[in-house]
Amino acid sequence: MGRSGQIIGSVLFFLVGSIVLILFLNPELLVPPSSDLRQLETETFHLINQERSEKGLPLLTNNTQLVVIAQEWSASMLSERNLEHGDFEGRMRKIGYLDRFMCGEIIGMLDGYRSNIPSLLVQGWMESPPHREIMLTSKNGEMGVGIARESDSYYATVDFIFYDS
Repeated sequence: MGRSGQIIGSVLFFLVGSIVLILFLNPELLVPPSSDLRQLETETFHLINQERSEKGLPLLTNNTQLVVIAQEWSASMLSERNLEHGDFEGRMRKIGYLDRFMCGEIIGMLDGYRSNIPSLLVQGWMESPPHREIMLTSKNGEMGVGIARESDSYYATVDFIFYDS
């Protein structure tokens, strides 16, 4: 009976060791579930509002329609491996915002990073005058953040609408 217990213990160790080895050799298996990406989006949203708050600007609210198109655009950029705005006006027109609001978009890509993704994105945008100008528009408004990831490549989109009043 003691011998069978040792064999079972060895088999379990071998199985656990094999799983770890497979994950180590194939980092694609480490792609986070969508809940992890949603957390990165939430952190990015809060960091943008933190920058706005520190400048005395009104905080932006979350807009689910903007989140959806930002997520879709980030996924598209990732699949094409191309950082560009594409048909931003078409995306805004599709949800009925282009003719009703002042709209803006910032995009970014990080490659080879594993941590601090929201902070690195917001820092990069703050250091870029055109991106900073959109993020710090003085008007009230809404935003939606979308992030897509494959391995250590992150593509991010933040879409904004601003109100006249």
